Parts: sequence; structure tokens; C-alpha cells
Amino acid sequence: MKVFFGNAPWRQKGLYGVRAGSRWPHLEDDTANYMPFPFFMAYAQAVAEKEGHKTLMVDAIAEDVSESEFLRRMKAFSPDVIVMEVSTPSYGVDIQVARKARAMLPDAKMFFAGLHAEMYNIEFLDRTPETDFVMIGEYEYILRDALKALANDGDFSQVGGLLYRDKNGASQSTGRRETINQLDELPWPMRRDLKMDRYHDEPGGIPAPSLQMWTSRGCPYTCTFCVFPQVVYGNNKYRVRSPKDVVDEIEHCVKEHGVQSVYFDDDTFNIGKPRMYALCEELEKRNLNIPWAVMARADTSDEETLRRMHAAGLRALKFGVESADQNIVDDVGKRLDLGKVRRSVALCHELGIRLHLTFIFGLPGETRGSMQQTLDLALELNPDTLQFSIATPFPGSKLYEQMQDEGRLSTDDFSKFDGFHSAVVSTDELTSKEIEDFVADATKIFAEHCRTRKRKGAIRKTACQTSVIIPAWNSREHIIRCLIGLEESDDKSFEVIVVDGGSKDETTQMLEESYPWVHVIALPENRGFAGNVNAGIKDANGAYIAVLNADAKPSPSWLSNLRKPMDEDEHVGVCASRVVEFLDMNTLQSAGDGLTRGMYPFQIGHGRKVELTDTPFWQTNGHPWHTVFGASACAALYRREVIEDTGGFDEDFFAYLEDVDLSFRARHLGWEVVFVRDAIVEHVGHSTYGKQYTPETVYLLGRNWVNLVVKNVPRKVFWKNFGSIALRPLIEFARHTKNPGLAVSYFGGVAKGLLDARKSLKKRRKVLGSRKSTDEEVLSWLEESERVLSVANSLPRATNGK
Repeated sequence: MKVFFGNAPWRQKGLYGVRAGSRWPHLEDDTANYMPFPFFMAYAQAVAEKEGHKTLMVDAIAEDVSESEFLRRMKAFSPDVIVMEVSTPSYGVDIQVARKARAMLPDAKMFFAGLHAEMYNIEFLDRTPETDFVMIGEYEYILRDALKALANDGDFSQVGGLLYRDKNGASQSTGRRETINQLDELPWPMRRDLKMDRYHDEPGGIPAPSLQMWTSRGCPYTCTFCVFPQVVYGNNKYRVRSPKDVVDEIEHCVKEHGVQSVYFDDDTFNIGKPRMYALCEELEKRNLNIPWAVMARADTSDEETLRRMHAAGLRALKFGVESADQNIVDDVGKRLDLGKVRRSVALCHELGIRLHLTFIFGLPGETRGSMQQTLDLALELNPDTLQFSIATPFPGSKLYEQMQDEGRLSTDDFSKFDGFHSAVVSTDELTSKEIEDFVADATKIFAEHCRTRKRKGAIRKTACQTSVIIPAWNSREHIIRCLIGLEESDDKSFEVIVVDGGSKDETTQMLEESYPWVHVIALPENRGFAGNVNAGIKDANGAYIAVLNADAKPSPSWLSNLRKPMDEDEHVGVCASRVVEFLDMNTLQSAGDGLTRGMYPFQIGHGRKVELTDTPFWQTNGHPWHTVFGASACAALYRREVIEDTGGFDEDFFAYLEDVDLSFRARHLGWEVVFVRDAIVEHVGHSTYGKQYTPETVYLLGRNWVNLVVKNVPRKVFWKNFGSIALRPLIEFARHTKNPGLAVSYFGGVAKGLLDARKSLKKRRKVLGSRKSTDEEVLSWLEESERVLSVANSLPRATNGK
């Protein structure tokens, strides 16, 4: 039998929905990067395949495909059975897609599953002719048994957990089925049809691609708002997988999918101290050395257990706090001691475990005072990230029954049951609108708090101010000179992290033997400049992140001068060095990066003769630093908050223009970029590929130029300068025609960039959706770059012709 599993498209203007895999289906802003893994669908698909069925899953939300494309793939598969997950807030969309699927494939059987308790009532089938079956709650084995019945005599009366129509057309229900107790019996979730790089839930910035998985199901606590125990499981049983099975799956996904971290998205992960210890031991025994994060309670692990998990790789935790009012917390059945929350959070800060906390506004008993107390608590706890949501009583939950009985539901329109953007409840003191407004204001307040807070020792204890990241690839010949320059630095408050991307010249061995003060990260393969630097940042302790090429030698005062603007001005987020030719310090390589209105990226002053004692050639006030468009990452300094705000270097660039892209995104977010005249670095240049242009470099330049433009240029700026932007790749192509191989490579890179435009457009929504810059400001940056370029071009070239 052919079985199609579908997570149908769900979109509104500027928003995308999350349904399958989410404990509270809702709409996310297009700028967000959250995408849950569709656990039940993937498990059900694996069970169906194990039973011999041919299957296909299309996650239209994760892939961001249209309804027409979703239906086209469904029709092309020609299924006998269609399984769709639906949810309360998306139900209006879901039923429309189901009707179109039924019209298109009238002989296919339609199964509904998911978080919408209204469809668990037998009357649902009577009023929904497009639906043949509804699976109640946890549905892997329900579907398995229903498929067997379909293939045999069509008697569904023995299939527990199913709503169906009997042979006379009458609606029937077999009631709720017992939940699956032996979780190890289940095959691992099917990931074959899914684009694994589209699933994002990386608390604390654990590295991507990250694996989302479950080690348990259920929760013994009785929160009235939580729908998985109430609607999906129908009980509060807590069921677990064996540590061996869990780590077997991790090991498999590391090999098959290249995952770099794991997020355990259990209902409540940290229940049972012996199980926690056994999992830690299994992870260590396999020597996977992979960071992980968990969804947990703040009061179910003692200090000893938390320290043990941290030693085994725990790097981030999600805690649900919900409210600062203990009475409200108690009344919703949370049974959480807020005093223990404070102690657990303090311990996490001490250990350097990153925190994501969640809070709910509008629960029963909420007042203006209690909402303010909750906001104050959130600021006091100072997590790395948090979620402010609005109490949303899903049908089937005790909270829904309570709100309905008390007449506190403001609407019966399920599309409004979206806890991020709309309130459907009120309290004695607060209207729905007042709750919505407070949450919107609280979100802005915490965002500003994150931008201005001084990084306290409780969040990140560090013995150094700056982490110097040196990406290396077959760099043994040059890196010694770089390290000698750092040893001569007049600023000693730094650490050095060398990230070796699979070198073949024994760089790693040499560093480990001769430079024990250098922390070496040996990657199995070269992830490019962007990926290698990001890997180093993840291990960095400093409040400032310096990036330095392996073939660059810094002057003794480089680091101390480079940091001065940031020490004096909290708005400065990126500092560019004065990069000069190795052994010819009066020949500039870069005085920062520029970008014209035609999207021509350039290094300011490249190849021009400028005496070291000169003030910058385009600036007359004599100040040792001033604003530029961007910083060349050959030798640059980034405030840690910039890295966190932007997400670091875009690893899809691999190499070239990734620094221009990062500077562009930082400026969009309001950070200033400055060139520091006296932060001098000598640079060999092109040591990785041996010469300035190779087929590989021009391919990357062409591809990344398209990515840069699509991601960062506002619509108005693009169309105002469309002619010169469209001309730019033609100019570059013509420049390389003397070497046909280079011209073809450049054209191939541009073509690849255009083919990848859909992915870049998704990033664009995040970049431009969160920007603080105006179109006029962006234009002024580009116009200033053109002025600087004009002045630089009037200076004499270096005699070596560079």
C-alpha cells in the first residue's frame, strides 16, 4: 500500500506556521529560524515502512513549498492512503487542503491526526465527509493496525484509537488506545524524505546541523495548559527509551546526516537521576564529543546531576517558568517551586550552561501586577534567550474547560488560538487586548536588555577579554609567524584558538607539540573560512572575538589598539584593521571593506601606497578610528553580542564575501563598524590557493555575490540601483575573459547563486525583517563607499603592481 504523509503548507502574510512536531502549533515571524521536527509523522512513516508499505513524506512547512506544489507531489505519488497532521489554529487551512486532495484523489483514504481534540468526537466524521479516519493521539500503531484492516476485510472495530465509518456509513469510535510503553520497540524516525538542514531548534546556539530527538514521552506533572499529556497521550505516564537506543540513534545520525549537536525535545527530559547518569555514561563511552541541549524542569535535577550532565556535553537548557506569581503557578498544576528555579538558573550561569526560559502571560488569576513581576523575574534571571507567550487554551485541555466554564474565551475562531500573536482569554483585571499589548512591550524590553546588558560573570566566566580565532588549512608555513606576532603582543588578556580544517601538512601536530598555550580544534574536513571560524567561536570565552588569518602577522599593539573603540563606545560592534603587505608596510591591502550602490565589494585602498604615519586618505579630523562599511575578516574584531545578534558567519558562503555579508547584517541591526588606523597587521595574502584568482575562488565570488545581494539589499535600494547591480556580474565576467576557464567558473558561480536564491530569500526575511536600518541609511553607506573608492583610486599604486 502507498502511504503519503503530509505536513501541509500554513502561511499568513509575513508569518509561517509550525504544526507537526510542535507542542503548541502557532505562527512564527518570517524572520524566525525555528522549525520543529515532525516526530509523530516520522515515527509513523518508519513503522509503515517496516510493515512493508511504500511511503513518502512531504513537510511543506519546513521546505517552504506552496500548496500547489504540495498537492502536485501528493498526486505524483498516487497514494492509497493520505495521512495529514492537523491542529487547532491551522484547522481552517488544513480542511481546505484536505478537500482539494480528496477532489484530486477521490479513491485515496484520508486519515487525520494531530493536536485538535475537536476531531476526536464521533460527530466530527458526520460533518466532515472529506475525512475517512481520525487517529486519536499517539498514532504510530493506530495507523499500522488500520492499514492492516484496510488491506484485509475492512473491519476497524478492533483498531484501538480510531474514528471510522462502518460498512453502513455510520460513524464509529473505538476509544482512546493505550499509549506505547516500550519505546525501544519503535523504529527510529524516518528521515529519508526530509531536508534535515531545515529543522532548527538550537538552544544556546548549539551548532547546526542539530538533531532533534526524544528520549522519553509523557510528563507526570499536570499543567492545565499543556496539551501533549492531555490531548495526545491522554494520561500522565512517563515512558523512556534505553540510553543505548538513544545513543545508537545519535551515532547513526552523526554518520548519516553530519549532525553537530543534539537537542532532546522531550516533554520533560530530566526525570530519574539513574537514567540521566546512564545516558551520560553512554555518551562518553561512544566518545562522540557532541554538545547537547534539553527541554527540562528547573526543579527535577540536583546540583550533582546538573554538573554530571555538563561534564558529558550539556551546553544549554530550556526551562518553563511561566509566571513569577507562585499562586498562579500552583493553580495551573505546574507544581514548580520558584525558589528552586532561581537556584537552578544561578547554577547554570556558574557552569556556563546557556539558558532559554519560557513565560506565559494571561493564565488564570493574572493581573497587571503579576505580569510586571514576571517581566521583572525574566530580567533578573537574565537568560540568554526567552519566550514570552500568551496563555492559549487548546480544546481538550483543562484550561480550555475552565476558560469556557468561566466565560473567559473572547472568541471561538480557532485561527486566533495562536499564543504568539493573539490572546483569546481574559482575566478579572485584564482584557485580551491588554494581555497582547503587555507581551509585545515585554518582548521589546527584553530585546533592549539583551543589547545593553553587561555580560556578568554568572553568564560567562572568562579569564580573558579577547578570543583570537585563527582558521587554518595547510597553513604550517605561515602560522608560526602569526603566533610569534601574538606572543609579542602588549595585550596579554587573550586566548588563541586555531581551527584546523583537515590540513594535510601536519599543522595540528606541530601546534600541539610546539605551542601548548594554543587551543587547537582539529576538524575532520575543511568547512571553509566561515565554518572554521564559527567552530572556533563556539569554544571561545572572550567578550570580544578577533579573527586573524593564519598568514597574517599582527603588530605588538594590534589587539590593544583594535579594542579601544569598543571600550570607549558601546555602539561599536566591529573593528577593521589596517592590513598591509607583508614586508612592505606602506602598501595597503585593506583599510576596511566598501560596497558601492552597484554592489561592487572592494577592500579600501587595496594596492595603494600610503605611509604608515599618514592619516586615512579620505578622513581629515585625525581621529585614530572612524566609520567604514565593513571589516575584512583577515584581521577584524567583533563584539560577542554582534556574533550572537547575527548568528556569526554564514557557512553557506564557505569562503569569500562572508565578511562583507556579516558587516552588512551587523549594520542592519544598528551596530557601527570602524576602521582603526593603528591596528596594523602584515598579510601575505592568497596563501590558501596560491594566487589571487583560481577557478574555485571566482566560482565562490560569483555565487556569494548573488547570496550577498539577495540577503541584504532592501527592495527600494535594489530597484533604485537595478541597472548598475545587473551590470556588475557582466563586468566581472568580462574581466575574466582573458582566461576562459575563470570566466566559465565565475558564470557558474552566479548561476548557482541564482539557483540557491530561494534559500537566500528565506534568510533575507530574517535579516531585513529584524533590521533597524532605513533604506535611506543603507543608501548613505553605499554612497560613502563610492566616495572613498574615488579618493583611493586617485592615490599612487604600489610599484609591485598590486
